[in-house]
Amino acid sequence: MKPPFNPAKPTAYQLGFTIIELLVVIVILGVLAALAAPSFTETIKRYRVNSIRDSMTSAIQLAKSDAIRRRVPVTLLRTTGCGVTLSTVGDWDCGWQMFVDADNDGVLDSGEVVLQEFTVPGGYHLTNDSATASDAISVTRFGQPATVTETTSNTKRFVVSPRRAPLARQPLTFAFSLAVE
Repeated sequence: MKPPFNPAKPTAYQLGFTIIELLVVIVILGVLAALAAPSFTETIKRYRVNSIRDSMTSAIQLAKSDAIRRRVPVTLLRTTGCGVTLSTVGDWDCGWQMFVDADNDGVLDSGEVVLQEFTVPGGYHLTNDSATASDAISVTRFGQPATVTETTSNTKRFVVSPRRAPLARQPLTFAFSLAVE
């Protein structure tokens, strides 16, 4: 004889979840993930923009300290030929090379030591939009700003932003100035 049904003691076929319950939980988790994804995307973009800014600031500080330590001029020169169209001399989208500029001409010649290379991640835009934008930032052997081209200002203003499609909303932009003093 079969024992009477007791709701306090489940039988073997009553343990676990039904397919319907499992699908409802998966749908709820999917909706929550879809709502959270855009905020993570913006956080990652903000992190990368800050990383590029910090790399440029660190490169300037390293150039100053290496120029003093080595007692020779050090130059940051924008790189070209990375597949990105550089429309002005102020576009640093490919990154830069920092090198010992023995002849102080702002050009990387054979025999000059490259101290650091940095490549701007794809999808990001780095622009020197100073009035005196150039393709090089040079520091004298005393750690003071030098001008490879004849300019009067030592402050370089850079703007970092993610690239977007033309119809996308306003990009996250971070502008910062570097005074090589």
